[in-house]
Amino acid sequence: MPNSQGNTFIISVDSGVNTVYMDPDGQVDQALQLVQVWHEDPLKDNRKDLAKVLQWWIYFNSDDDTYTIRLNPSQQNALSYKNNAGNYDGRLWILKHDPASKSQRWLITPIASTVGNAYVISSAENPNYGIIREVDVTTDCYVNVQRMWGGHTPIFSWYITPTPSDLVQFSAG
Repeated sequence: MPNSQGNTFIISVDSGVNTVYMDPDGQVDQALQLVQVWHEDPLKDNRKDLAKVLQWWIYFNSDDDTYTIRLNPSQQNALSYKNNAGNYDGRLWILKHDPASKSQRWLITPIASTVGNAYVISSAENPNYGIIREVDVTTDCYVNVQRMWGGHTPIFSWYITPTPSDLVQFSAG
C-alpha cells in the first residue's frame, strides 16, 4: 500500500464491462449509509460533482498495522463491516468514525497474482471476511462483506489508486 496518510484514493473494480467506483449509496455523504459501486466516471462524464464522494482517505493505524478508510474526513465517517447496532449483517456501512472500533479497521493486502494496484480489503477483526460487490453488474449494486473461502483471490480484488490531480481540488477539507 502506498504512503496513505492524508492522501485520497479512488477505490474501484473492473466489472467486465467498465470500471465501477466505490461510493456511498445515492452519493450521499453522511453516516448510516450503505456502500455501493457506481459506473459514472467523473472526468469522462464531466461529473466532477461526484468527485467528492468517490474519494476515500486511507489512514494507517500504527498501533495494530491496520487501515481506516474514511469518506469525507470533515464528516468523520468511516467504513464499517458492522451496522450501527454493532451487528454483522453482511453489508458495508459508513458510520461515524470511532477510533476504538475494530469493525472500522481493515487489512489491505496486495494480490500477488495481479498487476497494478489490486488489493483485497478484509476486516482486521475477522480477516477471513473481505469486501466484495453484491452481484456482477455494471452499476448501483451494494458492496458487502463476505467470507473469503478461497483466500485472497481476484474476485475480492479492488483497485486502490491515488486520486488523479484534476480531481484532488474537489476533495473535502
